[in-house]
Amino acid sequence: MVTAIRYVEAHAAEYKVDLKRSAIAGESAGGHIVAMIGACHGSELHLAAVVPFFPPTDMEVLEIGPDKTPNAIVAVKAFLGFSEVTDDAIRLMREASPVTYGTGDQLVNFRQSEEMILPVESGGHALGSWEREPAKQEYKQKVPEWLLRTMR
Repeated sequence: MVTAIRYVEAHAAEYKVDLKRSAIAGESAGGHIVAMIGACHGSELHLAAVVPFFPPTDMEVLEIGPDKTPNAIVAVKAFLGFSEVTDDAIRLMREASPVTYGTGDQLVNFRQSEEMILPVESGGHALGSWEREPAKQEYKQKVPEWLLRTMR
């Protein structure tokens, strides 16, 4: 995906892309991808915004920490290709976790991001569960509206 972003950047004039207004977004695993891109390549890419929806951000915590669930354990092991938690597996989990790269901010402490988490009233994962609730349809309009306002 980073290669694709670089391609678009290299051909911005041809595709009429305003690099000051480019954003990436993703849900769940896609949210993880865009969070990793933002954390690892954000300073070198021309991204005005990275918008991850409910991404896994700390694989280690999902596998062996307080956030572990049977489904998360299976998913993390399958995603990273290990069957037992070893030192190598822990290294892989940390390398695959956006939070690994995002805690060194000297201006804004990571805790600020944690406090920004908004509670979701209903259970479920992914926007699919939101799709069934008319009251939660506003996100479809609010996110693009916010991006347009913010990236002027």
